[in-house]
Amino acid sequence: MKKEEVLWVANKLDGTLISPFIVNNKIIWGTKRVADDFHHAVENFLTDGVHTEYEDFVRTMIAADTTPLFEFHDPDVEGTVIVIQYKKAFLRLIGLRDNKTGQYVDLDNMSNFLHTNFPSIEVVEYFEKTTLTDIQAELETAEGVEGRVVMLRNTGLVKIKSPWYVKRHKVKSLFLFDHIKAQLVLEINPDVSMDDIAPNMQPEDVQEFERFSKELQNNIHKLKDWLLSEASKYSSRKEYGLSDAKHAVFSGLVFPMIGISNPATKAYELAVSSVKKNVNKGIKYTTWVEEVRNL
Repeated sequence: MKKEEVLWVANKLDGTLISPFIVNNKIIWGTKRVADDFHHAVENFLTDGVHTEYEDFVRTMIAADTTPLFEFHDPDVEGTVIVIQYKKAFLRLIGLRDNKTGQYVDLDNMSNFLHTNFPSIEVVEYFEKTTLTDIQAELETAEGVEGRVVMLRNTGLVKIKSPWYVKRHKVKSLFLFDHIKAQLVLEINPDVSMDDIAPNMQPEDVQEFERFSKELQNNIHKLKDWLLSEASKYSSRKEYGLSDAKHAVFSGLVFPMIGISNPATKAYELAVSSVKKNVNKGIKYTTWVEEVRNL
């Protein structure tokens, strides 16, 4: 693959892939999974008085049996901001696909046509053709960019992402689930500080991780204090075993606390162990499946 001829190189934008389709003569904007929320967001974006030619462009392309593909990013629309916070919202044309052949049109070669007929259509940035090895070398140290989309003569379309982006996307993906965040908090070595892990995180993720960490630790200490309080009510484990006031869920944690010399330390260990058990139980029910798409 590395020796294949590169036909074109485009910027890989960090947003949501949006395609228009027509229903009852009305243009609907959506992803493969959902249309409604994104449709209204795109419609609002296009009513700014600047992007006036998008509807004519979409109808022209669909009439020619071609699907236009756009990348949508808006800081105010959930689901369109992944890792990179761009300075302003955009709906940028990233591809044209022939519905009959499935082949992609080289937008760089269509620049004159687009500029002449639809000058307000924003088009993804294209770069000078080079080798796959050079592109990978460039992205190895690049920051603030997702990567490149490359068309190879034999293999076809490939996406190359920068290590900078991949690290941050992985962290952000983990943060979608509270039980996984909890696992990360519980498994971080006490000697590791936020300064050690923050370089691979976006600022908003650092803030969320710190907030969640404090909340989780507070809840662990609350459970520890409750265990100490419950255990102090009984003089022996036998008395607790005969009691009708045992907690339905945490009785197994209170029992080993009674009559020991270091109850505070034991209570904290049991609280952490209980949280870890429930965190791991939650992970069993989580499967992340991402659809593969061409652009």
